[in-house]
Amino acid sequence: MIEHNFSDLQFIPCAEIQSGSGSATENGVTPESVTQKQNGQFLVELLDSWFEIGVERVRIRWFDNLLQMFWISFGVMPTNS
Repeated sequence: MIEHNFSDLQFIPCAEIQSGSGSATENGVTPESVTQKQNGQFLVELLDSWFEIGVERVRIRWFDNLLQMFWISFGVMPTNS
């Protein structure tokens, strides 16, 4: 995506709740849905790639949100450069 000059990315896992199920708990999603384990593995690989590419070159919304929550919890407000 970098070669196409995309610098702000957001990834949303595909999880479709089965008909008649009230939530996405165990057996509550369709077989085509991404599992929690698959999504976790994707996020690990994405984080590794993000560090390799350079966190200053690309923004990934999920990681940005986590970092912002971390900074706020320690009373530090990040500034945009």
